[in-house]
Amino acid sequence: MVAHMSATPRRVTLHQVLISPLFLIALVAIIAFLPAINGGAVWDDATLFQPGFSTGWNGLGRIWFHPSSLAGEEHYWPITYTAFWLQRAMWLDLMVGYHLVNVALHVVCCLLLYRAAREIAPQAALPGALLFAVHPVHVESVAWIIELKDVLSGVFYVAAMLAYLRLRRDSGRLWPGLLFVVGLFIAAVWSKSVAVTFPAGVLLVDYYMSGRIHRRAWITAGITAAIGLALMAFDLSLVNAREVRALDLSWGDRIAIAGHNLWFYPAKLAWPHPLVFFYPKWALGANAPLAGGALIALAGLTLVALWLMRGRIGRGPVVALLFYWVTLSPTLGLIPFSFLQFAHAADRYQYLASVGLLLGVGGAMVAISRRLSQKGILAAKVAFAALLLALMTLTWQHSARFHDTNTLFRHVLLHNPESVTALQLTAIASVKSGDLEEAVELLTRATGLAPEDSQFRYNLAQIERMRGNRGQALRHVQEAIRLKPDYATALRLRDQLTSAP
Repeated sequence: MVAHMSATPRRVTLHQVLISPLFLIALVAIIAFLPAINGGAVWDDATLFQPGFSTGWNGLGRIWFHPSSLAGEEHYWPITYTAFWLQRAMWLDLMVGYHLVNVALHVVCCLLLYRAAREIAPQAALPGALLFAVHPVHVESVAWIIELKDVLSGVFYVAAMLAYLRLRRDSGRLWPGLLFVVGLFIAAVWSKSVAVTFPAGVLLVDYYMSGRIHRRAWITAGITAAIGLALMAFDLSLVNAREVRALDLSWGDRIAIAGHNLWFYPAKLAWPHPLVFFYPKWALGANAPLAGGALIALAGLTLVALWLMRGRIGRGPVVALLFYWVTLSPTLGLIPFSFLQFAHAADRYQYLASVGLLLGVGGAMVAISRRLSQKGILAAKVAFAALLLALMTLTWQHSARFHDTNTLFRHVLLHNPESVTALQLTAIASVKSGDLEEAVELLTRATGLAPEDSQFRYNLAQIERMRGNRGQALRHVQEAIRLKPDYATALRLRDQLTSAP
């Protein structure tokens, strides 16, 4: 008689957990972003507390079937907004809950990235995931409540890539696994539209792993590309076109912005200091399109050079850089979007794109260390630990700046004193703290930089009225009306000022 014995499940000890790569990645990510958990709401986080995001079923219906009713959030990103809807029901106005969710999702994204990288580039998996977990350019995405869209889209994107990797090695039927990939891809796009670059990611990963692109990769990329284009077309139909047109960016301006951003982003990834919420805008003069075109051409030549050298240095560098730039492409500036009125670049736009370069750097570090002696390997590990510590310190410091709007935008003014939006928001914070004199000084600077902005004049009128300077208030409100004759609130304020005894 043959005895049938069930396999005894392997017990995982606490020591094994503590020394596992997954625990290490989660630990460093949590430590680096601890200050973010104590943060508050900044800038347009207030959008989440508008009636469109109410906790009732009516709010959920608006998210899915009437997206145009969501004031301030014109995109069709129902997965992200449903997540906010659920959090409103759970946390109400308790900010720590929202921040905990963002940090937790970032940790999940890091762990999924490690798992995917173990199949794509095993030698780069741990160092690349650690760099991604603590890099300070990700602070905007993790510490800013409304940027849940970045981390949530990242989770679904990497999960979709993992599902594709499983489909790639499975010799069975195509469609069950492909439908799972497509479902995760749609969830990623419905979290944030940048995930439409997923089809290119599939082709690049397949080429990197085997040196050619297999049939399943072409099928997966083709189907997700077709679906992505349809979803993007619908999303763009909802975007506030009036606000985008008001940017008045010519094709030459867009080329100049995109060319500058192609190199600004990797430079900021390599040297993440200082990190600024509103970077100074790039100069857009007569020669700017030519300079931007030259920078785009340089990027193309760089890719060609890496491609020609692939026999000597491997496929990794060209794939990593191409993935990086392709994933960045929707936010480089060729396609206008409303944030360009404030700045031409933002750290959060490279949350997902940075995966390519960070994994590439991680793999290069391991490859170099393998050529060293035992002492050299130890020195390389110490150097990498020091790098992680430096990045964690910068992330900790930058996360703390998201404590409130005042702290965040005072930091902006240190590095970009001509940001009129930062001047205005800091002035509002000064009014709330009772420092009306500083508020007047800040808004006066703003009117000098944007003399055609009627709102700054109106705000100055309100503050001067609070200070008891009726004549100054009347002068400012009349200027606001001259700039915008149908400014209803300014007209009411003028009537109040002129009718007061």
